[in-house]
Amino acid sequence: MDRGIGTAGATLVALVALVALGGCGQGGTGQSTASASAARPVGSVPDDAVAIVNGKVLTERDVALRIKGDSHSKVEDTPENRAKVLENVIALELAAQRATELGLDADPGYQAGLQQLQAQLDAYRRSELAPKLYRDEVRRNAAPTEAEARAYFDQNLPRIRRRVHVLQILRRGLAALDEAKRELATGKTFAEVAESLQPDAPGRKKPWDAGFLRWNQVPEAWRPVLDRMKPGDVSDVIKGPNERYWLIQLVAVEEDPAMDFETAKPVIVDALTHTRTQELRARTEEELRARAHIEYLTPTKKPPPPEE
Repeated sequence: MDRGIGTAGATLVALVALVALGGCGQGGTGQSTASASAARPVGSVPDDAVAIVNGKVLTERDVALRIKGDSHSKVEDTPENRAKVLENVIALELAAQRATELGLDADPGYQAGLQQLQAQLDAYRRSELAPKLYRDEVRRNAAPTEAEARAYFDQNLPRIRRRVHVLQILRRGLAALDEAKRELATGKTFAEVAESLQPDAPGRKKPWDAGFLRWNQVPEAWRPVLDRMKPGDVSDVIKGPNERYWLIQLVAVEEDPAMDFETAKPVIVDALTHTRTQELRARTEEELRARAHIEYLTPTKKPPPPEE
């Protein structure tokens, strides 16, 4: 038995088999699958093929799935039993092909089930292949050169060599910070207001106190703001992604003059790769959409453009 496919893998292989089986005669065309053998390219038979039935290739996985499907009878996975199971699969394939010839695959219930399985297969394809594109192709092209990493170090040396101690008030939605502003206006300290809005969480004391952060640990939205702040300063409202808004206070700054390029290089490479990956991903998505033909049909509506 194929022990490597696991429950999820077995389910997907089963879906592939079912869709392929139903797809050979979808819609009740009455076309015999015997004609498929003539259309099958030479060398297209997979290595794990065990039989070809009127052009339809059956594989070891088809047999393994049938054995798993007969778990109630506790069929032992032996060569002898696999041979018997293969004959059973062949018989089922022949019956399914004949049902297709007779147009029985046009049954609405069967078609609905087939379409549901196809949707699951498509969802699996998208969820597996899309990340591969961004991980394997986009990220590979985003890696900076040695010269680019050194140039970034030289241009950002003051930021790279310092650590900043920051307090934060994080709220969802801009209006949610009005309360914090009113409290600060009464003369309360930033820490007092932050603590009243963000009490200690289980397992985490003082969630409003970010502690000392190196440049790569500082949220991107904070960076240009912190560059202009002095210890004790409180920022204006900082907008972040996903309706996140902050007020921050710079408590203290520490300098690390010993920080050199070789020490900082791994972090710089990771940071530049991440930033460029995001940029390349956005550009790739735009390019793919620009050359694609996309037709929105009711009831699905074209979504509004993203906010600037």
